[in-house]
Amino acid sequence: MGWNLLDFAILVLTTIDLLGSLEVISLRLAFFRVIRLVRALRPLRMLNKNENIRNVVNTVIGSLSSVGYVVALYLILCLMFSVVALQLFKAKMDFCNDPSSVGFLDCIGPFMNAPYESPVVSDILMPRAWLTPAANFDDAGSGMISLFQVTTMQWTSIYFQICDIVDEDMNPKENANVAQGLLILAFILIAGYCIINMFVAVIVEFFKTSSGSRLLTPWQKSWVQTRRFVSALKFETPAPKNRLRNALYRFVHHNYVELFISFVIFLNGLVMLLQSRNQSAQFDSVTEQINDVALYIFIIEMIMKIIAFGPLTYCSDNWNLFDASLVIFSITMNYFVTGTSFESAGQLLRLLRLFRLLRLIRQFRSFTILWDAFVISIWPILNIFLLIFLFFWIYSVIGVSQFGHTRPGL
Repeated sequence: MGWNLLDFAILVLTTIDLLGSLEVISLRLAFFRVIRLVRALRPLRMLNKNENIRNVVNTVIGSLSSVGYVVALYLILCLMFSVVALQLFKAKMDFCNDPSSVGFLDCIGPFMNAPYESPVVSDILMPRAWLTPAANFDDAGSGMISLFQVTTMQWTSIYFQICDIVDEDMNPKENANVAQGLLILAFILIAGYCIINMFVAVIVEFFKTSSGSRLLTPWQKSWVQTRRFVSALKFETPAPKNRLRNALYRFVHHNYVELFISFVIFLNGLVMLLQSRNQSAQFDSVTEQINDVALYIFIIEMIMKIIAFGPLTYCSDNWNLFDASLVIFSITMNYFVTGTSFESAGQLLRLLRLFRLLRLIRQFRSFTILWDAFVISIWPILNIFLLIFLFFWIYSVIGVSQFGHTRPGL
C-alpha cells in the first residue's frame, strides 16, 4: 500500500511538472522549480517495481529507531569535540595569503606572488589579506561542520592546518604544534571508525534478528538455503573399478600430490609478482620457463583427473571446470596468440592466471568457510549496491538540475 502511494504521488507531481512545462497550467516560478525537482524522484518508482531494492529499504526503515540512538550519540560527540576545539583553536586558524608575513599586524599592503612557482609565470602583485579557512572552529556550528568533514575522511587539510597553528593573529608555521593534531586523530578513531561501524552493526543486528533474510526475495532465500545445504554436504566420488583409473584416482587424491599442486600454484603466482619494469632478458627467460613447466603440470593433472573420474564426473565439479578453463586459456595464450596481432591483448589476459590462486581455497578449511560465506552473501550485497546506485542516480539528477548551469565566478 505504502509503495503504491509513493508511486502515485510521484506520477501526480510529474504530471504537474509536464503540464507546467507545456504551459497548460500556470505555475509560479519558485513553485515550478520545486516541482521540477520531482524529476529526480522518478527513479524511486523502481522501489515499487524491484523487490530486491524494496527489501533493502524495508530493512533500513525497520532499523531507523536503533539508528536514531547512534545518530544522537554521534551528534553528542561532535558537540563535545566542537566545544573543546572551540576553546583551543578559536580565531587561531586565520592566515595571511602572504606566507612571508608574520601575523595580522604586518599583513597589509601589496606583495609579489608567484602562484605557480614556475620560471615561466612572472610574479603577480597582489594585496595582502587576512583570511579565515572554510573549515574552522570559530563557533560551535562551524566546528561541528568541520568535524563532519573529518568523519567523511576528508581530514588531512584540517589536521595540517591545526598542526601549523602558532597563536591568535599569527600566521601559521609548518608543524608549529603537532601535538594539537591529536584531537583530530582522536575524533577520527572515536567517530570516524567506532560510530560509523556502530551504524553498520545496528543494521546487521536487525538483519540477524530476521534470520538473515530481510534483504532477500523469496527466490533468493531459496537459493541461499540450497547453497547452504549443498555446502554442508561432502560429496565423495566413488573409486573406479578399473585398475588404471583406480590408481590415478588414489594418486590425484593423495595429500602429497595436492600439496605439490598448491606449491606450484603459489610459485606461479610468486613469479608473476617478482616481475618488474627493468628486469633482464635472462630473468624473462627463467620466468617463461617456470610458467611453461607449471602449465605442463596443470595439463598433466587435468588429463589424469579426467581419466580417473571420467569426463561426466569431472565436469560435474565446478572447481574442475574452473581448472580446465584456466588450462585451456593458458594453452591458447601460449601457442595460438603469441606472435600474432593479438599478442598485446594476450599479455593483459595472461593476468587471469592469477585466478589459479583461488584453488588454494580448497586446501584449507578456513578459506573454504570464508568463500562459502562470501558466495552466500552475494545476493544481499547486490541488493544493497542497487539501492546505493539508486540514491547516487537521484542526487546526480538533483545536482545537474540545480547546479548544472552554474559557472565559476557567477
